[in-house]
Amino acid sequence: MSQSLRARQILWLGAVACLMAVQIAIPVPRHSQFWTAVFDAGHVPLYGLVALAFLRWRESRGVRPDGSRLRLYLPALALTLAAGIVAELIQALGPGETSAGDVARDALGATAFLLVAHAFDRAPLHAGVRAPRSLALLLAALVLAVAFVPLAVTSIAYLGRDAAFPRICGFDAAWERKFVSVHDAELERISPPTAWEPRPSGRVGRVTFRPAIYPGLRIAEPHPDWRGFERLVFDIYSEQPEPIVLELRIDDRHHDESYRDRCNRTLTIAPGANHFSIALRDVQTAPQGREMDMARIRSLVFFAHHPREGFGLYFDGFRLE
Repeated sequence: MSQSLRARQILWLGAVACLMAVQIAIPVPRHSQFWTAVFDAGHVPLYGLVALAFLRWRESRGVRPDGSRLRLYLPALALTLAAGIVAELIQALGPGETSAGDVARDALGATAFLLVAHAFDRAPLHAGVRAPRSLALLLAALVLAVAFVPLAVTSIAYLGRDAAFPRICGFDAAWERKFVSVHDAELERISPPTAWEPRPSGRVGRVTFRPAIYPGLRIAEPHPDWRGFERLVFDIYSEQPEPIVLELRIDDRHHDESYRDRCNRTLTIAPGANHFSIALRDVQTAPQGREMDMARIRSLVFFAHHPREGFGLYFDGFRLE
């Protein structure tokens, strides 16, 4: 084997190692669904390049396709998937975590980039059969479109959230589903009770809290910058015959997960309609030893403390004033 050929092989394998190192070395930011989606989507071009590097490595080894380029492309695809799995296993040994979704995105990226490579490959794919360049590029575009759908959906949700601000949640918009979740509870988006005054959107969120330790409703990643506003307001309607006690916690991006490092507020939900107005100055000064970063609010959580029986409440009208 000539020195130049060996050097090319080392070069392409080194490119694979460097690309895999990018995935392993850069941690995925978990404080933002948007950046998580960006990093997830980054697997597509990253492992597309890995697939091309494996393809060129196979070519540099002097593999003779004997009229079939499949003997170059299929191994390149298989090696790329193996590299992606190895990278996930390495991440699992450190602070990262494995994800079957990442491996699927690796496969989509590799497939799309290899289709593009074939589109500009002068040799036939198999036994004299050559797919039209336009078909290969169209298939690659479709694969990439599928791969980037989650990022597009997440981006649209953030645009909807920012456009609605200072409204935080009304349980009537599709984008809210990206940010609203429940724990040990069930959430329904339904019409309000007839006894409740008409709601602006005609839809409210009904949360059924189960008998559990901390069943609750979470609004994650509201528009983070609450500066310039004075109050957080919202409405809760109860059909329960007796008052219900809920806890409200508000935290920012710097929250250290301790009870004292956030805003905690006990809410008594009387039967019927309840309107709450919380001064943001009180939220800002709630953490002990520091002030809440009002430009980086991270979440609101409503939870019950170990209820013995399940109960339902209606939520609506979260906004800043």
